Amino acid sequence: MSSANVWFESLVRWHKVVVWIAVPVVVVGVVAWVGVSSLSSGNLCGNEKLAELPSPDGAFKAVVFERDCGATTGFSTQVSVMRRDAVLGNSGGNVFVEDSDHGRAPSGSGGGPEAKVVWMGNRAMRIDHHVKARVFVARQLVDGVPVTYSTFQ
Repeated sequence: MSSANVWFESLVRWHKVVVWIAVPVVVVGVVAWVGVSSLSSGNLCGNEKLAELPSPDGAFKAVVFERDCGATTGFSTQVSVMRRDAVLGNSGGNVFVEDSDHGRAPSGSGGGPEAKVVWMGNRAMRIDHHVKARVFVARQLVDGVPVTYSTFQ
């Protein structure tokens, strides 16, 4: 066998080795990159609007929504106070955030516990939530709108 043939056969073997190693490494790398990109950009969470309640004068609205951040977390119920033309994005509630505390509070229509929003005037609102819900955020003032809270059984 000539040295050219030996060199060619050696090259073919190395090519096979490189292909068998490089392809899985590239695939794993791409999958890892997509996963890290999704985590860092917050794309794992999604919002589903449950209710939109305008203030009496129509200048503001309260949006009640379910937020789901994947299989490792439960559903939460959240509320954002927004100007009437604002659009609910993919962020958390700016006024109220609750979950069922591992099933201690009953689930509402969206999967998380029920939150009842009542406008008390053009610039005042009340949020009622189940007494056993776990509350993470309960701001008392958002964009000039005071918010009070009460619980129900």
